Parts: sequence; C-alpha cells; structure tokens
Amino acid sequence: LNGCGSDVETARIHDLVPDNDVTVTARRWPQCGGGGEVTLYTLENGGHRWPGRPATGRPLLERVLGPAVPDFDGTAEVWAFFRRHRLP
Repeated sequence: LNGCGSDVETARIHDLVPDNDVTVTARRWPQCGGGGEVTLYTLENGGHRWPGRPATGRPLLERVLGPAVPDFDGTAEVWAFFRRHRLP
C-alpha cells in the first residue's frame, strides 16, 4: 500500500541481555512512495508485554506474561516515527 520496492534491509537489534533468549530483528523497506516508511520489528521469544518495559520482579506474573524485552524500546521507536512523520 505504501508503494515500497521489494528490497529489504534486515538488521538485528543489539542484544542487551544475551542469556534471556530474546532477540529483536528489524526488516526495513527503504524505497517507499511519497516519503512512506515501513519497518517490521520481530521480537522472538519475548513475552506478552510492551517492549522496553523492565521486568516486573514478580515471578508469577513473569511466568504468565513471559520474558521482558529490554533490547528494544517500543515507546521511543513509536515517538521517533511520529516525529519524522508529522501531520501537515
């Protein structure tokens, strides 16, 4: 829908906690029409929680929600996107 080309740039996000088995990969389509931007972030083995939030410190909740994802700050990334793409 954004008129992106088929070329994809793939990068693994720096793994801040290597022993937690959580990884983050970014796939970016750089050639989109009209200044559009498409990036897919894949959080492998992360829990069901907002990325970038610290662990709760409560073992039962951690078991239910799964591991935290400290390698990627979802709030900062969303904010950066909207700073780059302001409404007219």
